[in-house]
Amino acid sequence: MESIKKINESEEYAYYIPCNIPLIVKAVNRLGGFVYINLLANDGLVAVPNFILNSNNFPSSNVRFSKKINKMKLLNELGIHKKYGYFDNFKEGLEYLRSMNEQGKDVLLGVTSYYLPYSRDYINPKYIENYINRTIGVMNHYISVVDISHEKFKLYDVTENEHEHWIGIKDLNLAWKGDSQIEAFTNFPDINELRPFTYLEVTLEKRICERDLLAISIDLLKVIIEDCLSEKVISENGTSYFYGKSAIIEFLKYLKLYDFTDIKKNKSLSNCLIEMQISRYFLRDLIKDIAFLDDKFEKIYENIDGFSKEFTNIVYKFNFIISKKSVDKEKVLELSKKIYEIFESEQALYKGIVEDLGVSQ
Repeated sequence: MESIKKINESEEYAYYIPCNIPLIVKAVNRLGGFVYINLLANDGLVAVPNFILNSNNFPSSNVRFSKKINKMKLLNELGIHKKYGYFDNFKEGLEYLRSMNEQGKDVLLGVTSYYLPYSRDYINPKYIENYINRTIGVMNHYISVVDISHEKFKLYDVTENEHEHWIGIKDLNLAWKGDSQIEAFTNFPDINELRPFTYLEVTLEKRICERDLLAISIDLLKVIIEDCLSEKVISENGTSYFYGKSAIIEFLKYLKLYDFTDIKKNKSLSNCLIEMQISRYFLRDLIKDIAFLDDKFEKIYENIDGFSKEFTNIVYKFNFIISKKSVDKEKVLELSKKIYEIFESEQALYKGIVEDLGVSQ
């Protein structure tokens, strides 16, 4: 398992990795198991791009929506079990934390960064102001409690430059109550879905050897490639969800027909391209780690990385053009052609992977 240890050595986490993923990996490793971040991060098929049109023909995209087409139970394959729960009060939660600490186990807590003293969000009015615009929606921030000393708690937080921080019991109490207990959010839609004193406990039901871990990784890659080549469409309550090949085609079709006069739509189209960029990052990162375990994937990684850089460059140009008061549609259409060229090159590469790995189309 030395290769897996090397993959996990870095504690620099990409901004698009959900904050709980590295914490789950650390918890698994502490339990004697092995898994790597970019494998777990791809649970939910976030590497498959999507494009969404609601009943009003308003465009959007979010990598999380690709979970709708997920048919691989990755955590089961890895023997990882997640148990979410919550306590009625801080006292009960505190007893649980102390018990888990005595057993040498990490506990993940759903908190608000608004009350974490070391966070840039700490009592920051911008946290309140910007909450409604968060692309991740209403969601807990997760930290791990890795040690306890009297009335002090050592936390591991992947979103900060320095990951380990000691905080006092009063600060933990406030933070652990979560966003739903911040007065400014009282009437915020869906905020009550976040329960105070939420926790996530990770257990390991089996240990995977490196060979099996590589096999599971390749199986996941097969599923992703299959869906990137597909033209899946799901319709729910007047909203259409396009995946893989159809996501790019429908996005480009939308750009061709749209006049770019609606500022909200312009911003949403910009976000769509960013989300498609992030989906490519997830795929690139997974293949990079697979290539570390099996060097026959190195060439695939080099190609994917190249396409990812080209796509990122287009995103920057698109965002610059679309941020203008008067959008130059001709320039947008020029970029659309380049997006399609990258898309065709990606599809050709995916088909080559199909032949190598035997993916069904």
